[in-house]
Parts: sequence; structure tokens; C-alpha cells
Amino acid sequence: MLDKTVTKLRIVNVVACLIGFSQALATYLNSSFLKEKTGSDNVGLFYVLAYLLVLAGLLNFHKLIRKIGKAQTLWLVAIGEVVALGLLLAFMGSWFSLIGLILYLLFDALIGVSMDIVLESLSDEKNIGRIRGSYLTLWNIGFIFGPKISSLLMDASGKYGYYAVFGLIFILKAFVLYILIRYLGKVKNGKLPQQEKVFELFHKFWHHRNLRRIYYVSFVLEFFYGLMIVYTPIYLRELGFSWVEVGSIFFIMLLPFLFFEYPIGWLADKKWGEREMAFFFLTWLGFFTAILYFFEVKNFWLWTIGLLITRIGAASVQILRDSYFYKRIAEGDFDLIDVFRTAQPVGYIMAALVSGFLLQWVDLKTLFLVNAIVVFSALFPTYFLLDNLSEEEKMRRV
Repeated sequence: MLDKTVTKLRIVNVVACLIGFSQALATYLNSSFLKEKTGSDNVGLFYVLAYLLVLAGLLNFHKLIRKIGKAQTLWLVAIGEVVALGLLLAFMGSWFSLIGLILYLLFDALIGVSMDIVLESLSDEKNIGRIRGSYLTLWNIGFIFGPKISSLLMDASGKYGYYAVFGLIFILKAFVLYILIRYLGKVKNGKLPQQEKVFELFHKFWHHRNLRRIYYVSFVLEFFYGLMIVYTPIYLRELGFSWVEVGSIFFIMLLPFLFFEYPIGWLADKKWGEREMAFFFLTWLGFFTAILYFFEVKNFWLWTIGLLITRIGAASVQILRDSYFYKRIAEGDFDLIDVFRTAQPVGYIMAALVSGFLLQWVDLKTLFLVNAIVVFSALFPTYFLLDNLSEEEKMRRV
């Protein structure tokens, strides 16, 4: 049984690497694709629509798992991604391609949640920080190469750049689907929670003070991503950076997700718990995000180092957020996982609404200050988190 679990963990990690790479190919490209299709920098309304669908999907995701099982749900979501990408490619020359992109964003968010649920079934509490650290590290190994490869494809393919990028994503997603069906055919469903309505589900989640506090931390992190992913590439392009330069900046910027998440997860398990480190790295993230407001020139290394430093904070908060949450729930609580993962669409929706409103009066760089203020707002709930005891802290109390 242990050998089968280890094998499935390895398969999940391989799939995570492939998904991370395929996801990153488009992540920093979507806003530019939308700008080209709509003719406007202010693309927030599109993201509001897309992530409202993601939110609705997440709130009903546990119902699908109850009906068909965890592995089968993962297959279904992977099939949805392939179909959505097929529609996007088929209608690339028209506005109908936006429908394909919306569906792709929906299934891309759901596959991340489905992977979380499968990983939770294969984890034990005392090693969650390390297991999730390994998983996120493999995901990020794939992710950091995505922006560089997509920028090279955009530069080399000329007017067919978007075809090349989304075509490669289509191939990768089809390969992921094959691996899932071939090698991840069955995952234990564990104890299934009672089926609940959306209001009851939120009430159940909200009843746990520490879960709602870590939810706010997660929301703030996703708000940060929502603004940075959409508007950083647009701003860098306006400063005069080429696609190749933008890809190189993002490649270096994302390295902390590769090198920091496993060690931080290990420290959370072994040494200190999550609360103190989360407070420190949120402060770090807010401060260095605010500094970006003062970067007004086209300077490759200035922007590379500035963005790299912010991602040290973001990568650390990301693994600490996940480690804390999964230590606070039981294996069968995938309905709570659904609610927790709504932080991404809610964060992205709020980022889109706030940016869409503010950009009527302020310039793009002001969004860095707004982002910093929102990040700092997470310090209060983080301070009042009931900390998880690390292995060393538990030993000292014996």
C-alpha cells in the first residue's frame, strides 16, 4: 500500500511539472492576447467574467467529486481543458476565441483544485509541508520555463505567435490527460462529507476562525497575483521591453518558487510552524511591491531584481498558506478545500474590479502601491492565527 502511494505521489508530481509548464506558457500572455483582441489596456472586465465562472465551478466542485470520484473528476477537468483549447485554436482569428479562453481559464483553475484534492488523499499530516513543498517545487520547475519559452515562440512566430503558444499548450494538456487516465486510475475517496448547499458550506468554513483567517491571507496573495500577472507584462511592454526581454525577466523572477518552497515547507514542519514566517514574508512582499512604483525606466536588471525580490515573499507565503490550511483539515474535507480555493477567483475578480475602476484615473504603476496596501492588510489576521506546532516544538512540550 505504501509503495502504491509513493508511486502515485511521483505521478502527481510529474503531472504537476507538466501542468505548471503548460499553465505558465499562457499566464503572462493572456492579458496581451486580450489587449490585442479588445484594443484596450483595461481588460479587467474579461477576468471578472472568467473568474465568476471559476467561482461558481469551485462552489459546486465537491458535488461532482461525490458523484464520480476524485480521479475521475480530475480526468473530466483535463478533458475540458483540451476541448477549450481546441475551440480557442479553431476560432483564433475571431472574437469566438475569447469563449475558448474563458473556458480554458475555468478548467485550468479547476485542475489545480482537483490536483490538491488528490494530493491531500495521498498525504499524512506530519509531512504535509514537505509533501506540498515537493509538489509545488515540481510544479514550479515547469512554471519558471513557461514565460521564457512562450516569449521565444511569440518572437519567432511573428503573427502566428499565439497559434504557436496555444498549440503547444494543447499538446501538453493532451499528454497530461493520457498520463492521468493511464497511470492515475484510482484514488481513495475517503470519508465523503455530507452534501451541503453553498450557504451551508460557507457557514461551515466561516465557523472555523483560523480557516477564515488563512483564507484572507490566501485571498490577498491571489489579489497580488491577479494584478501582477495581468498588468506587469503590459507595463513592461509599454516601457519598451521586447517579448524576449520580458520572458527572461519572468524566468529569473520565478526562480524563488523553485528554490524557496520546499525549504520553507520543511522549516514549517520541523522548526517554527507557519504563523511567524507568514507574518515576516507578508511584510517583505508588501514593502518590495511598493518599491516597484518608483521604477519608471527601461532597465532590464532593475526590473529583474525588483520582481525577483517580490517573488521571494510570494513563494514563501504560498507554501506557508497551503501548509497551514492542510494541517487544519481532515482528509475527507474536500468541500472545505473547494471553499479555500475560491480565494483565487475571488482575489482575481476583486483585482480586476479594483484595477478597472482605478485605471480610469491613475496610471498603471499606481497599481503597485494598491497591491502593497492590500498585502499589508493580511498582517492583522496572520498575527492572530493559532500556530501549528512544529516537530521540535512538540518535542519540547513533551
